[in-house]
Amino acid sequence: RKLVPTTSENVWNTKELFEGNWVDEYTMPQITLNAEESTEYASVISDINTYLSENIVKFITGQKPMSDYDSMIEQIKSMGIDRATAIQQTALDRYYARESN
Repeated sequence: RKLVPTTSENVWNTKELFEGNWVDEYTMPQITLNAEESTEYASVISDINTYLSENIVKFITGQKPMSDYDSMIEQIKSMGIDRATAIQQTALDRYYARESN
């Protein structure tokens, strides 16, 4: 299983969401990072969260034009968002390996 970003399709389809056992299907399992992963993840994601907090408001208020959005995405990539995602994916893979045993 892979981390999948939320889309408007799975957010707005509430009828399907609330039928059956939606908690298992739509919630992230409790994953744990080891000490090394936790330290690296916290370092990377902290800077990214700060950057995004500062810039998303500027997009919403019009202080930054939407034409700058792609450069914001490139910036968070250069800050290590792909590494942060990989760390989470590794922890998720460990979780599923434990669950399948």
